[in-house]
Amino acid sequence: MGKYSEETKLAVVKDYVSGTADLKVVARRHDVEVTSLRKWVAGYRSHGPAAFAARVVMVDVSDPKSGSMKIIDALRARFPAASIVAISGYFHAGPAMAGSVARQLGVDRALAKSFGCSELVEAVKALLGQQAIG
Repeated sequence: MGKYSEETKLAVVKDYVSGTADLKVVARRHDVEVTSLRKWVAGYRSHGPAAFAARVVMVDVSDPKSGSMKIIDALRARFPAASIVAISGYFHAGPAMAGSVARQLGVDRALAKSFGCSELVEAVKALLGQQAIG
């Protein structure tokens, strides 16, 4: 996540919606994955350029089994360019468990409550740093 800037994503999407070429041609032209472009286009069609504005989105997951995946999927659709951080008292603490939970939920980070402000800030900084590098 975060390989491309908001400006690049918007330019690629605008190229596609201009109608001059199909999805695969536009993806090839800009050296992006077709699946990524498809997500960007869906977000753009639903929310316009604002779909690319959020860089990190937080979601409080009360119980991963109680509809949280629908919420996470909706956030992913609404903010296709953003990293998602799930927080919950349901998770167990520890880096290994957090990584496992993040993979299961399809989010970029998972933080177990109660966490400190510094832990949250470090998680966001790391995600923003990955976006800048990616």
